[in-house]
Amino acid sequence: APIASKFEIRSDGCYLITGAFGGFGKVIANWLVNCGARHLVLSSRNGASTPEAEAFVNSLLDRNVTVQIVKADAGSSDDIARLLAEIRNSAQSLRGIFHLAMFIDDAPLAALNRERMTSVIGPKALGAWLLHEGTRDIALDCFVMFSSVSSIFGNPAQGNYAAANAFLDSLAHHRHALGLPALSINWGVLGGEGYVARNERVAEFLAKQGIRELSPGEVLAIVESSLRAGSPQVAAIRVDWAKWRTFFRGMQGNPLLERIFAAVEGHDSAGVVSDWRSKIESAAPAEKETVIAEAVREVVGSVLRVKPDTLRDDQPLTDLGLDSLMGVEIENSLEAAIGVALPPTSLMRARTIGQIATLIAGHVGGTAPSASPPTSPAPAPEPAPSSIEVDLDALSIEQIDGLLGGDDDLVLEASPHV
Repeated sequence: APIASKFEIRSDGCYLITGAFGGFGKVIANWLVNCGARHLVLSSRNGASTPEAEAFVNSLLDRNVTVQIVKADAGSSDDIARLLAEIRNSAQSLRGIFHLAMFIDDAPLAALNRERMTSVIGPKALGAWLLHEGTRDIALDCFVMFSSVSSIFGNPAQGNYAAANAFLDSLAHHRHALGLPALSINWGVLGGEGYVARNERVAEFLAKQGIRELSPGEVLAIVESSLRAGSPQVAAIRVDWAKWRTFFRGMQGNPLLERIFAAVEGHDSAGVVSDWRSKIESAAPAEKETVIAEAVREVVGSVLRVKPDTLRDDQPLTDLGLDSLMGVEIENSLEAAIGVALPPTSLMRARTIGQIATLIAGHVGGTAPSASPPTSPAPAPEPAPSSIEVDLDALSIEQIDGLLGGDDDLVLEASPHV
């Protein structure tokens, strides 16, 4: 159904969608046409370069919709300038922007470098800013950005993605303060289309955390109601909070979630916490290490989809196909099953079941497992690096680039604090 009169899709204006061929871009395009739009500008890094994209464009043309396809990198100032120039030269005025461009490159914080940060932040955050700057003189009816709940709750191995989405949220409030239209929607899992729908392992990982998908119809209903409400930021997520809580016990002190967790108190969906924890606590000192190793084997076997009794204490988990996503799942599952949250850096150094069990034993008062010795000892912790206090506002662009790029030869005038 068309949107209420407070917000109207106009047949005489044009609407820009970035990331137009990445799943939900097509959903938004069809929705705009259903609401009366007759002129669309579809932009993506590769344009309509696939048979599916071409078929989609043809389906719009069959509905008497004017479609302008612009190949543009949302993170490139030159490309965005060219994109907006082409729109300004068209017969219809730009009335709305739907910014869906994104790129995902998940990695632990320790593995993030400048390239992995900019590849994710560029199309999403920089792209949004370039669109904002390039259209401030245009009377837009809407400026919609697809953000993520990762900017609210955080998400394992998505520091760069969370930062990019946090920028979208801040930009929405900035535009709102300037009297400009803005809406940033922090989505959970978008079902049917989009990145998660195309990545089965990611969908399965999120489902284990209690996060369930929103259907395309629900997504469109939320977009419509949010545009009518006029709020600059809306979060939309379907989640089993009791299950989510067991995976993210470190978030229980978060004031944002305090009332939600209070509401699900006593409804935790995972009884394994008390089971394994009670077994460990009731075990004799000489047996405690064995019980811990059994718990670790069960968790690791479940994540890696192998029988726990086939896992050796000294076998490197990477030999079994462990990747970063599985590592995060093991970390969360261990916390849920045993009730012990280990520092992420410790788990990164623990390469075998025996080493993981050793860490847990130290936290629950046990001793190191004495099964098979690890094949590769955990590396000794590196000495803490010296830190310096620097006035960032006083740095040149070259110095900031050097800091971000890890330039060891960069010299800054500051007082060292070791």
